[in-house]
Amino acid sequence: PEGMKTSRRIPIFKKGCPFSLKNYRVVAMINSFSKIFEKIWSDRMTTFLDENNFFINTQFGFRKLVSTQHALTAIINEITKRLNGHKVLVGK
Repeated sequence: PEGMKTSRRIPIFKKGCPFSLKNYRVVAMINSFSKIFEKIWSDRMTTFLDENNFFINTQFGFRKLVSTQHALTAIINEITKRLNGHKVLVGK
């Protein structure tokens, strides 16, 4: 429907000089039905991708029950394993 394709964008002042565009953030106002529809679709799509093993084990963002703490733990474990095994460790 056409109503789901439109949104109203409102600039919100953050801080600093009010004449600089960098000091504003844009908030998009969409109708309630669109928000509910997006949430349902997102949940179903994520569930489908999880059930079909779409994500690799090192995918930490945008997944349920996985956080940045898991990513940090994984990299610390990898660094510790390499150092304890006297292996070369290179980071980018």
